[in-house]
Amino acid sequence: MTQIKKFLKYLRYFFFEIKNPITFRFIYASEKIMEFMVISINSLFHINLPKIYLLKKDYIIKNKDGSWKIKAMSGSDIAVSSVYESELYKYFNINKGIFIDIGAHIGKYSIMVGKKNVIKKVYAIEANPITYSYLKENIFLNRLQKKIIPINLAVSDNTGNLNLSFSINNLGTASIVEDNTGLIVKSARFDDLLKEQNINADGISLIKIDVEGHEYNVLRGMSASLLKIPAGSKIICEILPNQKEKMKILDYIKKRNFKIEMLPTKNDYLFTKIGKERI
Repeated sequence: MTQIKKFLKYLRYFFFEIKNPITFRFIYASEKIMEFMVISINSLFHINLPKIYLLKKDYIIKNKDGSWKIKAMSGSDIAVSSVYESELYKYFNINKGIFIDIGAHIGKYSIMVGKKNVIKKVYAIEANPITYSYLKENIFLNRLQKKIIPINLAVSDNTGNLNLSFSINNLGTASIVEDNTGLIVKSARFDDLLKEQNINADGISLIKIDVEGHEYNVLRGMSASLLKIPAGSKIICEILPNQKEKMKILDYIKKRNFKIEMLPTKNDYLFTKIGKERI
């Protein structure tokens, strides 16, 4: 999808799919049009003009997928639009069991799946404490407190503490780093988390992993669970094309008898359990 085609889809979303009052939609769309222009000018002339924000206080967006409390000037609004990662929607159309959302951000997929009556439970896991606060708000806004369990934690291959780096203007890019960034978050292995939350691995239908480069560590921490989740269960995992551990991830998951499929985004893979571990 070219940038122009994508922007036209966003325009349709801004004006026709958002269910807020027309005044808000006009202001919001104006902000996004100016943002697109600034990004285009910066790219064309290799400069760094700042983005222009008209909405400087937190606001709520209502669309077909739910209601969303958005931190102003954070970029989180685009993540809950119908255009963003639209190619992935059908892979979240599960009809049973438990969904575990690792890197839940402000709750887009947790809430989309949680609204399905056939889903038993959703565990929405988010490491960034600021983002996590909006995740909890959005669970409440959509009246899913009894269905979705929010957990403020970094999933990894060890239990302890990790350093988290993030931009206040782009909450979706929080990542685990080696350097001390000043923000220390608790971490736990997925296998230990299941025990703590009393989750039976054989009831899991879908796991989503989107942790900005920490995916291999997450998978290493779920070695026991990968044995127990039933055949047919799926993992949607982000792996960026230039991610240094890409081949390690694919080899690791293949050895545990998962079928691998690259998804249309080119940044995400679908792992489907096809039987018992072969190691």
